[in-house]
Amino acid sequence: MSAEKETKPPSSSKKEKSQESKTEKVEKANKATGETQQVLVGVSALLERYGYQLGDVLGKGSYAVVRKANSKRYKRDVAIKIICKKKAPEDFLTKFLPREIKVLKKIKNTYVTTLLEVIETNTRMYIITDLAENGDLLEYIRTHGALTEKASRRLFRQITAGVHYIHSQDIVHRDLKCENLLLDKDLNIIISDFGFARDCLTTATGKKKLSHTYCGSYAYAAPEILKGIAYDATLADVWSMGVILYTMLCGRLPFDDSNLRSLLQQVHKRVTFSSRVKLSDAAKAIIHKMLTWNLPERITVEQLLQEPWLLGDEPSEETSKTG
Repeated sequence: MSAEKETKPPSSSKKEKSQESKTEKVEKANKATGETQQVLVGVSALLERYGYQLGDVLGKGSYAVVRKANSKRYKRDVAIKIICKKKAPEDFLTKFLPREIKVLKKIKNTYVTTLLEVIETNTRMYIITDLAENGDLLEYIRTHGALTEKASRRLFRQITAGVHYIHSQDIVHRDLKCENLLLDKDLNIIISDFGFARDCLTTATGKKKLSHTYCGSYAYAAPEILKGIAYDATLADVWSMGVILYTMLCGRLPFDDSNLRSLLQQVHKRVTFSSRVKLSDAAKAIIHKMLTWNLPERITVEQLLQEPWLLGDEPSEETSKTG
């Protein structure tokens, strides 16, 4: 849809032009998420009544925007996800969002995002959580490149501890990926986005029930999910963790997900490492244990916690990545 060209009044100074340009950029960003100035005033007024002072945009999508805000109650900055009900898909509003809220109300852990409050009106949902000052892990890797083994071990230890806790609460995440791992001001992991999470169901005999729904992203999905067969969601989470660790250490994803048929072939082969990336044998070994298509051979989260590389017991030199 084309827009009419705006005729601008002449500016009396460069400073005025600069201010005008910034205003236009803000208005353009707001239009993209349906946030007109009138809507923003209403949203701000509502949140102020709940003790939140609205701040900068942290991210936006087709039906939601995440903004930084200062909370009088918590006396710190928080993140507020503002969801436009009119634009959000029906299944998101009726299935995935309620599921995420239910899960977040149940779990409390250092490495899992904290749900502070939920506010609902006729037109919008406001999900208030702790603020991740350093964005997500993928953004961090794109900015800083591949991480050293020492840095990767520290973060992956936190990821493993967080996932172990989630599983201990009989919940599976089913969408673990670098974009859903946030970083706080001290670069600690915060596992987020529980829209695909669900209870880890068991039968009357105590045997774990298999999942049948495809969840997550191709690049992080286990072979059994890609093939469309019933799967153990806890082991599927482990596969995703293997992709995450590989990405941290190598600065890129282990598989090309641009073609599903090709991806299915790739995930059934032993993952390889570029010669330009210097890794210890122990680091490669733990990745191979997670990224194996053979389910009886795939390591569990409980076993991961005892891995020498993760514990830092393996005598290996911490190396920086090159190339």
